[in-house]
Amino acid sequence: MRFDRWCHASTLGLAAAVSSQSLVLPQDVERIVDDHCAGCHGKEKPEAGLDLGVVGTRPLADALLTWMSARDKVQARVMPPPGYSELDDAEVARLVTWVNATVDARRAEVTLEATSAGPRRLSRSQYERSIRDLFGVSVAMAAEFPQDDLAFGFDTMGNALSFTTLHVEKYLAAAEAVAAAVIDDVDPQAPPVRRVEAEDLASEQRVGTVQGEFANLYTASELLARWPALPNGSYTLRVRAYGDQAGDEAPLLAIDVDGVRLLAVPIEAVRRAPSQHECEVELAGGDHAVGLAFVNNHYDPEHPDPTRRDRNLHLDWLELIGPRQTRPVPAGSRWWFGRDLGAGAAAAARLRAMLSPLLERAWRAAVTEDGLRPILGVAEASLARGESWPRALRLAVTAILLSPRFVLRGEVSLAADVLPAATRAFELAARLSFFLWGSVPDAALLARARDGSLLQPDVIVAEVQRMLADARASALATDFAGQWLELRQLATASFDGARFPSVSSALLHDMRRETELLFEAFLRERRPVRDLLIADFTFLNQRLAAHYGIEGAFDGELSRVPIAAPERHGLLAHASILALTSNPTRTSPVKRGKWILDNLLDAPPPAPPPGSDNFAEGAIVDHAASLRAQMAMHRSAESCALCHVRMDGLGLALERFDAVGRPRDGDAGGPIDDTGWLPGGRKVQGLGGLRAVLLRDLAFVRCVAHKLFLYGVGRPPHPAERVWLDAELRARSPGGVTLPDLIALITRMPAFVGV
Repeated sequence: MRFDRWCHASTLGLAAAVSSQSLVLPQDVERIVDDHCAGCHGKEKPEAGLDLGVVGTRPLADALLTWMSARDKVQARVMPPPGYSELDDAEVARLVTWVNATVDARRAEVTLEATSAGPRRLSRSQYERSIRDLFGVSVAMAAEFPQDDLAFGFDTMGNALSFTTLHVEKYLAAAEAVAAAVIDDVDPQAPPVRRVEAEDLASEQRVGTVQGEFANLYTASELLARWPALPNGSYTLRVRAYGDQAGDEAPLLAIDVDGVRLLAVPIEAVRRAPSQHECEVELAGGDHAVGLAFVNNHYDPEHPDPTRRDRNLHLDWLELIGPRQTRPVPAGSRWWFGRDLGAGAAAAARLRAMLSPLLERAWRAAVTEDGLRPILGVAEASLARGESWPRALRLAVTAILLSPRFVLRGEVSLAADVLPAATRAFELAARLSFFLWGSVPDAALLARARDGSLLQPDVIVAEVQRMLADARASALATDFAGQWLELRQLATASFDGARFPSVSSALLHDMRRETELLFEAFLRERRPVRDLLIADFTFLNQRLAAHYGIEGAFDGELSRVPIAAPERHGLLAHASILALTSNPTRTSPVKRGKWILDNLLDAPPPAPPPGSDNFAEGAIVDHAASLRAQMAMHRSAESCALCHVRMDGLGLALERFDAVGRPRDGDAGGPIDDTGWLPGGRKVQGLGGLRAVLLRDLAFVRCVAHKLFLYGVGRPPHPAERVWLDAELRARSPGGVTLPDLIALITRMPAFVGV
């Protein structure tokens, strides 16, 4: 049955339901589809559930997306599959031209909606950056949070991030740690007192004896008290003791700090009236030990006067008082501490003045009385219990950080008919800051939200440019690129120590940073996205240069260097990519090919059928030639060939790099063959040939745009959004599209800014 007839039959009786948006194929395109596609994608058991005969009756965006997918598969020669009627170059060009022209002509008819990703919590890295930017302190608590969930490779996806009771426990501990790091609870008029009982020290250290509340030192001996993690400052040491007086002098108590004698004081007091003695000491921040020693023991049992026979020292307790001065406010917290009205003002007014700006920035929202009242209540209740001002302030900060308004991003909607303008402006500020900085908005962005100007398109453009120029935009390299390119996996990568003895955790870290820094250079210098694949510079230090076999004067810091050899140009020559796509003992062309399909072409292969992802039992793979032979046998299976022809062909082109990214010409099996074959019989020769394949069309740029959308919006793009992005990208010169260009596209879409 011809395409036009089965298309007509499939829609017969549905004419009334078919809108004016239906797609109609030109006769020559219809003939191509009839000759090469209808056999599998007609109404009789259509493959993959795709009946091309009814595509034109679907909603316009869905229909256009279906034809865009067909265009991409035909252009890559994945469809029709091997063994079926192939399209010649002219037919491929005609189909591609028709799809592109149709998308361009009909794109204005599709509706872009302001659909949000829904509530999502902060990822671990977002939590850490938010604390740093709010308070100017770093706390390592986020590393103890449960592992972030991933969807589509990112930890920013709204429907993937779980929230458990363990999160609540960890958030509480982290909030308390942040509050303690920011707010010093020392009152200079009443510094903290740390007391240790001498009898407890005597029991622990088996020094002297214990009688009642005293430790009895009958011979020359010492008790040692230890205090960990003391703040830097001035302290007082205070001891309560008495002595058994004998001989020509009183018992002598020596006080040592960290093994250094501070002073020796005679204890002339007797049992019925113990005395207290104190001294001042300056302590650097850290762990310290204080020793109490009896240093002038006297024993004369034959002396005629019983009161002069035995000199002993009896210790009650030791106190460490201080520090006497408060810690300086962290520089990053002065912006809200500076709003303090001073001790002379009413507590409620002081709290309101300090906490209002902090609340606005931490919660990314306008401060309302309903939001502020519970936080003020926590602090005021603390003061009512007689607790100190610093203690009350700590509790308020803890409550702010423990609130769902801090740890969750609400993101209900940005539609004008759902949220008022003021709320939309603050929500947009949060979307921009977490997209570009992985953190909370700064004062300038909040000011634009507060006055409503952020909702104006020209202001959004200006803010995006300002934010991308800020140092905080490095988060796009570590968070976005780190997840898009799967660089985070290097932290847990493991390689055979006998084969790769020089691969250490430090080297793996250098590999990751090399790629992150290249991405950041392209971001900040507005270099074309496509040139990531052919970049003639990179970032090396001594360790990484030695790994690559590159000579030169390097030190421990990664620095920018030109790369003369074309075979080492671009992202795919980076050891980070080559190592994370290898096995512990050898390269894996399959992993490398799949990684390219997933992350550079946005064309992930389907999951392999059960049991089909291994070589034959007893297969020996001990060098590149035997690996290539086993892969050829694997592709001979019909169920494997469809995916593996393309995947293997891409991965084999990288065989001149070993499992950890070093160049190689041969191995135990002889010279390395880096030839790959793609569907349609296209040959790919080495990295240069692979780059040519990837740069042939817009697939790579389109892939990066799709990944940025996922990361920034937090959900997959709807069909209408895929159509819009496709048309926008093709309207630009492929060789000129930069990362800031892609970010600007996404941040002007209704999915991001609302309507």
